[in-house]
Amino acid sequence: MAKIFLVGILFVFAGDLEAQLLLYGGENSDQFLGCLSCGLVEEESVCNEFGPYGNEMSQASIWNRQSRYGNRNSRVSPWNRIGSSPPIVVDREGNDYGLFTINRSEENSQLTILLRNAYSAGNNDLTRVRDRFCRQF
Repeated sequence: MAKIFLVGILFVFAGDLEAQLLLYGGENSDQFLGCLSCGLVEEESVCNEFGPYGNEMSQASIWNRQSRYGNRNSRVSPWNRIGSSPPIVVDREGNDYGLFTINRSEENSQLTILLRNAYSAGNNDLTRVRDRFCRQF
């Protein structure tokens, strides 16, 4: 079942194989938070644990519980279950791929479902959530 789900996600995003899925946050969605679809070692990748967007110590990282983008009580964090301004996913041309959030009252795109599943399986430990999300994505 998980393989079918993952194939579905890949199919959705395979429309333009060159499209990089980028994460932007903040009240005006003007703060770059990293690249979702970049390789694990690319500096902009949210999956690069040594880069500014994948490191759990970086203020620009969604994986840092102490940052405004990683704190589950922050309205701009993807981890806020009732957050009103979660990060958005766009490509370099500005095409909108939806919200990046675990908030169930928001859209239920395949990407948000994947994020919610990783969050639940990671027991709210953002390092584990990152590792699980990045393995599946």
